[in-house]
Amino acid sequence: MNKPRTTTLVVLLVLLLLIVPIPLRGRVWKAGFDAGHLAIGAALGFLAARFLGLLGMRSSWLRDGLALAGATVAGIGMEWLQGFVGREPSWMDAATNAVGTGAWFLAHRARVAERAGPRRVIWTATGLLLAVGLFNPAITTVDAVRQARSFPLLASFEDRLELTRVGSRESTYACSPDHATHGNASLEVRLAAGTYPGVTLGSFPEDWSDYDALAFDLVVLGDAPLRLIFEAEDQHHDRKHYDYNDRFRLIESYAPGRHTVRVRLADVQAAPAKRRLNLSRMYTLIWFVNGLDAPRKFHLDNVRLLSD
Repeated sequence: MNKPRTTTLVVLLVLLLLIVPIPLRGRVWKAGFDAGHLAIGAALGFLAARFLGLLGMRSSWLRDGLALAGATVAGIGMEWLQGFVGREPSWMDAATNAVGTGAWFLAHRARVAERAGPRRVIWTATGLLLAVGLFNPAITTVDAVRQARSFPLLASFEDRLELTRVGSRESTYACSPDHATHGNASLEVRLAAGTYPGVTLGSFPEDWSDYDALAFDLVVLGDAPLRLIFEAEDQHHDRKHYDYNDRFRLIESYAPGRHTVRVRLADVQAAPAKRRLNLSRMYTLIWFVNGLDAPRKFHLDNVRLLSD
């Protein structure tokens, strides 16, 4: 294959993966795609170096350094462009692009190094950088396998690996041995004073259609009731415009102590105003407070599906 054709194919592949909306389902697919950003970053570095070569710059530390800088900026910019084509920009993906570009830079410098000693050092650095880029996709894949095996248990928060399913806003969280109702740990959620402090639980590849209810255990700490909002969204929910009538929402005030909350999936399915929520493509569960004046804490555990 000649060089111009190779360059053209690389350009088309990068544009496809970075800009065009690609439907992915499941954490394993997403982890694989996240790891693919390493290849995208390397391709951007290759293209930048090729472009500088067409301008007459020979292979050197200067040319490759300029290619490294240019490709890193391009990876960030193209990630930003995804917001205009129906995909959600991710700074983590932009960082993985940059790691891939850095790995290309080191691998190329190792390939052209004349002395064996420096070449071995650079190849080692390349491997370490790739290991950094592959770490998150690897642990996500491992936890996705565990998640599938434990279904219909959605989360029990037993260890840090399981926390790859959890996100937060205006709050922090950690596995805790206190107030566990399933296994040996629960999720301790520390809500900060803020507008919408809370946590999310996501990544559900399995179909919920054969189950009747969703349940979770909640322990509220402190001396006053906690008015907690619980929401459920599927993959079809319009997260860009935040349509509050296109999701399931439960608002309850919980007294200090332990509570088991049970939600009928028929109610979840019927909640959107203009459609039926798709139980075969659930996306995320959210627990949050609307306007919190002072920090609060609660524990969450044993999020599961039930059959009558």
